[in-house]
Amino acid sequence: MRCPMCGSVLDERAQERACRGCPLRALTKGCRLGLLRCPACGYHSLAREFEPIPSGARRLSDLPPGGEARLVGFDGLREGDVRKLLAYGLVPGVRVRVVQKSPAVIVRVGGTELALDAELAAALEVSEG
Repeated sequence: MRCPMCGSVLDERAQERACRGCPLRALTKGCRLGLLRCPACGYHSLAREFEPIPSGARRLSDLPPGGEARLVGFDGLREGDVRKLLAYGLVPGVRVRVVQKSPAVIVRVGGTELALDAELAAALEVSEG
């Protein structure tokens, strides 16, 4: 599933780690409320509000120079990295264009160009739709 707030991919192990410190879990001996917590941004919500992962998503690092796509989420990033990307305008739904791929991946978001290292670019999921 995908977080509706930041677009991060939620896997079962990450969800378990995110819920370990939850006071509700300690009180109820497991989450009986059906809540999920995003490990990247901390968003809590009912499980049904989290979105399924879209089919056809690929990595930003796979786009060629000049390629354009819509950002759909983040995969495997720490909370601090997600917050930085959100602050720079890389939010799910925004259109990004790859300007160059070497020595760094340069992307254009609106009127701003950002340099991303290869690992960060590989963690950004995009869809050409």
